[in-house]
Amino acid sequence: MSSIYSNKYAFAALKADGGVITWGMNRDSGDKSKVKGHLTTGVQSICRHCEGTDCGFAGAKSDDTIVYWGAASAKSGAVKKACKSLTKS
Repeated sequence: MSSIYSNKYAFAALKADGGVITWGMNRDSGDKSKVKGHLTTGVQSICRHCEGTDCGFAGAKSDDTIVYWGAASAKSGAVKKACKSLTKS
């Protein structure tokens, strides 16, 4: 593992090859099944964000795309953080 990220209810591990492993409560980003095809390789960083009790993760990829998984209400905050990480690289 390269890095492990957490929010209130879930974890995301960024592997050295750019793949992502998740676990925890499904609705708060423990379940990445809807986007798993986009998280097998190329993820450079992961950002976490919570809005109240709803949480999610966004992965910034090497092709300048952002992949989000988690509660819908936390999406905009997580994506904004991921976009900032792309502009820093």
